[in-house]
Amino acid sequence: MSSEVEEVVLPEALEQARAQATEQGLPYAGGVRPTVAWALVQGGHATLVDVRSGEERKFVGHVEGSQHVAWATGTAPFQVQSRDTVSGGSWVNVGAPVTTKTATVAIGSSPTFFRIQGQ
Repeated sequence: MSSEVEEVVLPEALEQARAQATEQGLPYAGGVRPTVAWALVQGGHATLVDVRSGEERKFVGHVEGSQHVAWATGTAPFQVQSRDTVSGGSWVNVGAPVTTKTATVAIGSSPTFFRIQGQ
Protein backbone atom coordinates (compact mmCIF):
# COMPACT_ATOMS: atom_id res chain seq x y z
CA MET A 1 0.00 0.00 0.00
CA SER A 2 1.39 3.37 -0.93
CA SER A 3 0.21 6.83 -0.20
CA GLU A 4 0.98 9.98 -2.05
CA VAL A 5 1.83 13.14 -0.20
CA GLU A 6 0.86 16.32 -1.96
CA GLU A 7 3.05 19.30 -1.14
CA VAL A 8 1.03 22.41 -0.52
CA VAL A 9 2.80 25.61 -1.50
CA LEU A 10 1.60 28.57 0.54
CA PRO A 11 1.38 32.08 -0.89
CA GLU A 12 4.40 34.20 0.04
CA ALA A 13 2.42 36.27 2.58
CA LEU A 14 1.50 33.12 4.51
CA GLU A 15 5.06 31.77 4.36
CA GLN A 16 6.28 35.08 5.81
CA ALA A 17 3.63 35.00 8.55
CA ARG A 18 4.61 31.44 9.45
CA ALA A 19 8.33 32.34 9.56
CA GLN A 20 7.66 35.36 11.80
CA ALA A 21 5.51 33.26 14.14
CA THR A 22 8.26 30.67 14.41
CA GLU A 23 10.88 33.36 15.11
CA GLN A 24 8.68 34.88 17.81
CA GLY A 25 7.76 31.52 19.35
CA LEU A 26 4.04 32.12 18.82
CA PRO A 27 1.66 29.23 19.64
CA TYR A 28 -0.06 29.56 16.24
CA ALA A 29 0.98 29.59 12.58
CA GLY A 30 1.03 33.39 12.27
CA GLY A 31 -1.19 36.26 11.27
CA VAL A 32 -1.54 38.75 8.46
CA ARG A 33 -2.86 42.31 8.30
CA PRO A 34 -6.45 42.78 7.07
CA THR A 35 -5.31 44.15 3.69
CA VAL A 36 -3.16 41.05 3.11
CA ALA A 37 -5.98 38.75 4.27
CA TRP A 38 -8.37 40.44 1.82
CA ALA A 39 -5.86 40.05 -1.02
CA LEU A 40 -5.59 36.33 -0.18
CA VAL A 41 -9.39 36.01 -0.26
CA GLN A 42 -9.62 37.83 -3.60
CA GLY A 43 -6.84 35.65 -5.02
CA GLY A 44 -8.63 32.44 -4.02
CA HIS A 45 -6.01 31.50 -1.40
CA ALA A 46 -8.26 31.97 1.65
CA THR A 47 -11.91 31.89 2.63
CA LEU A 48 -13.51 34.64 4.67
CA VAL A 49 -15.48 33.15 7.58
CA ASP A 50 -17.95 35.44 9.35
CA VAL A 51 -18.46 34.35 12.99
CA ARG A 52 -21.02 36.99 13.96
CA SER A 53 -24.56 36.07 15.00
CA GLY A 54 -27.16 35.71 12.27
CA GLU A 55 -28.95 38.80 13.60
CA GLU A 56 -25.83 40.97 13.45
CA ARG A 57 -25.00 39.73 9.98
CA LYS A 58 -28.53 40.53 8.79
CA PHE A 59 -28.58 43.98 10.45
CA VAL A 60 -25.03 45.14 9.64
CA GLY A 61 -24.50 43.27 6.38
CA HIS A 62 -21.86 40.85 5.17
CA VAL A 63 -19.23 40.33 2.52
CA GLU A 64 -20.62 38.55 -0.53
CA GLY A 65 -19.24 35.02 -0.76
CA SER A 66 -18.19 34.83 2.89
CA GLN A 67 -18.95 31.68 4.87
CA HIS A 68 -21.11 32.09 7.97
CA VAL A 69 -20.29 30.08 11.10
CA ALA A 70 -22.09 31.64 14.06
CA TRP A 71 -19.72 31.71 17.03
CA ALA A 72 -21.39 34.24 19.26
CA THR A 73 -21.67 32.28 22.50
CA GLY A 74 -19.70 29.90 24.63
CA THR A 75 -17.08 30.03 27.33
CA ALA A 76 -13.37 30.34 26.59
CA PRO A 77 -10.98 28.76 26.00
CA PHE A 78 -12.10 27.64 22.55
CA GLN A 79 -10.46 24.92 20.49
CA VAL A 80 -10.82 24.74 16.70
CA GLN A 81 -10.92 21.13 15.52
CA SER A 82 -11.04 19.56 12.07
CA ARG A 83 -11.51 16.27 10.27
CA ASP A 84 -11.70 15.09 6.66
CA THR A 85 -15.30 13.86 6.67
CA VAL A 86 -18.55 15.09 8.15
CA SER A 87 -19.79 11.76 9.44
CA GLY A 88 -16.76 9.92 10.78
CA GLY A 89 -13.21 9.96 11.97
CA SER A 90 -11.50 11.64 14.86
CA TRP A 91 -11.51 15.39 15.43
CA VAL A 92 -7.99 16.84 15.49
CA ASN A 93 -7.04 20.06 17.28
CA VAL A 94 -6.04 22.89 14.94
CA GLY A 95 -3.57 25.19 16.65
CA ALA A 96 -3.66 26.14 20.29
CA PRO A 97 -6.83 27.02 22.22
CA VAL A 98 -7.89 30.67 21.95
CA THR A 99 -9.60 32.93 24.47
CA THR A 100 -11.26 35.18 21.87
CA LYS A 101 -13.96 34.27 19.37
CA THR A 102 -11.62 34.41 16.39
CA ALA A 103 -9.24 31.93 14.82
CA THR A 104 -7.22 31.81 11.60
CA VAL A 105 -6.97 28.51 9.79
CA ALA A 106 -4.86 27.86 6.70
CA ILE A 107 -6.65 26.61 3.59
CA GLY A 108 -5.66 23.13 2.47
CA SER A 109 -6.05 21.46 -0.90
CA SER A 110 -8.76 18.99 0.20
CA PRO A 111 -12.16 19.47 1.85
CA THR A 112 -11.94 19.90 5.61
CA PHE A 113 -14.70 20.20 8.19
CA PHE A 114 -14.34 22.30 11.33
CA ARG A 115 -15.98 22.66 14.71
CA ILE A 116 -15.39 24.87 17.73
CA GLN A 117 -15.21 23.31 21.20
CA GLY A 118 -15.82 25.59 24.17
CA GLN A 119 -15.35 24.77 27.83
